[in-house]
Amino acid sequence: EVRWVLGQATAQKSVSGEIIGYVGTITDITEQKLSEQILEAHEARLVEAQRIGNIGFWERDVESETFLWSDEMYRIYGLAKDGNVITATEVFETFHPEDKQLVRERFGRALSTGGPFDTEHRIIRADGEVRWIHVRAEISCDGAGKPRHIFGTAQDITESRRMQEALRQSEDRFQMSFDVGGA
Repeated sequence: EVRWVLGQATAQKSVSGEIIGYVGTITDITEQKLSEQILEAHEARLVEAQRIGNIGFWERDVESETFLWSDEMYRIYGLAKDGNVITATEVFETFHPEDKQLVRERFGRALSTGGPFDTEHRIIRADGEVRWIHVRAEISCDGAGKPRHIFGTAQDITESRRMQEALRQSEDRFQMSFDVGGA
């Protein structure tokens, strides 16, 4: 049977400073290692599920106005993960100008009520590409009801929006041809 062990030792020295032996312990850490392997496998599955679903997660500390993003969030926003802390101001700057006010109002309402946040809006990625995202979030408040922490998801729904628009245009063309043919 293969086991994982952690060995630790300290040198024993004579009065003159020569090493005359070692005292140590060996601890069986097999269960810990197996748990770590299971956790790593689950983490890999979560990353793959986020990639497949075009959905990332984020956390926001209300007091510091900083975000923690999953790797998929960086991909959705077209940003390199460079280790810099992302701020609320930077995130809000990515919002499409026509959507900023609506998002601010909905988010402000969620913050004031402590209720959930759920909206679709456009972002402008660093490369200039406009993408549609569906954002959902829940707000955690302290004992006094003051918002402290927000946890949410953002799903890139651009392709779905494009298909909806193409369908709408097709229906409009069909309706126009029906109206013209019936006149």
